[in-house]
Amino acid sequence: MSTIAIAQRLFVALDLPDEVRRQLSQVAESLAQEYDGRVVPVENLHVTLAFLGAIAEEEVDEVRDRVHGALVSSVITTHFTRIVARPRPASAQLLAMEL
Repeated sequence: MSTIAIAQRLFVALDLPDEVRRQLSQVAESLAQEYDGRVVPVENLHVTLAFLGAIAEEEVDEVRDRVHGALVSSVITTHFTRIVARPRPASAQLLAMEL
């Protein structure tokens, strides 16, 4: 008899202040219109710090607690530097703000 392992694809992200989300959303709307693109809903905008990949369901709580413990005492200050196209400008499938 085989067992099925359930895993979740996790990433670590920082939430953004509402005003920053609003401003980024305006930039995204403008670019989407110009390049016939699709805009990520404003409530989904965030700063991705790391992709963790597939994490076993039974390990998710421990991973979340460890990440939260590491970040809760941190002060993070950053600014946006430029818009980048991925995988490359000639065939971009994603535009992102670089920090």
